[in-house]
Amino acid sequence: PKNHSLWAISTEADAQGKREARQLFEAPYHITGFDWSPDSRSIAFQHQAAPEADHWTTADISEVDVESGKTKPIAATKAAESDPAYSPDGRYLAYTATSEAPRWAGDSRIVLLPRQGGAPHILPVTYDERPNVIGWSADSTRLFFTEARHTRTALYEMPVEGMPKLIYEPSKGT
Repeated sequence: PKNHSLWAISTEADAQGKREARQLFEAPYHITGFDWSPDSRSIAFQHQAAPEADHWTTADISEVDVESGKTKPIAATKAAESDPAYSPDGRYLAYTATSEAPRWAGDSRIVLLPRQGGAPHILPVTYDERPNVIGWSADSTRLFFTEARHTRTALYEMPVEGMPKLIYEPSKGT
């Protein structure tokens, strides 16, 4: 496998009806996920050392300025950081981070990084310690995530300040 890169494609066609595609930057790692900032000026992206599955433990998060192509690390610790998600109001970048060092049994927490500066804020432990962030509430006060609960996948919300709350768990009979 080859490393994946980030490309942007123009939404406006040129005079010949073609859309320009440009690679945002070159880097010696594999990009596995990303999220556009609400103002469309930046993209937070998850990357790891190589595309093979065993390299998930090297995952970090960086951000690229779409116009200039300049990148900067956002979360690069001994933990594996993944699943970046900007809040709709642009105040936070949420992501998940494993314990240091990552282990195959897996555990992770949701982390909020204030976009205007400040230390990352680690949110409370979730039921199974393996949250899968799926998005934010429109008012940027809560994150939604799925996670295993017994033998089912359940839906939760995590307030920016407070404890996680179960929203929906499929019945065991369905």
